[in-house]
Amino acid sequence: MFVAFCTSERLCACVGRYFMHLSQRGDRMKFDLEQAGIEARQCADLLSQAQYHVANARKIDEQEREQRRRQEEEREALRQKHLQEQVDIHRDRHDRQTGSERGTETNIYKTFYQSIMNARLYAA
Repeated sequence: MFVAFCTSERLCACVGRYFMHLSQRGDRMKFDLEQAGIEARQCADLLSQAQYHVANARKIDEQEREQRRRQEEEREALRQKHLQEQVDIHRDRHDRQTGSERGTETNIYKTFYQSIMNARLYAA
């Protein structure tokens, strides 16, 4: 929305300059120079109003970006929490099934964690 307002504002400014130029230097036989002056003033009025709307659109755009950033951070935190829960579940299952020595378990957990992280990187 913000980009559309900025584009419209630039277009209005350009059209206003054309009408102003036409009203000052146009051919009286081809154009109504008085009407060109009126159009130039109307463009100037629209531009003064557009500044308010562009500022408002910029504020809304910044708020939407901030909200998307926060949502992405929340999603990432949930992913990390889920990943940790999966590691814990796997560790608990493994402990119940094997009861083997601690050093071997640590290596298995590291391997499992690395495989999950690799899968996550490829999925992203």
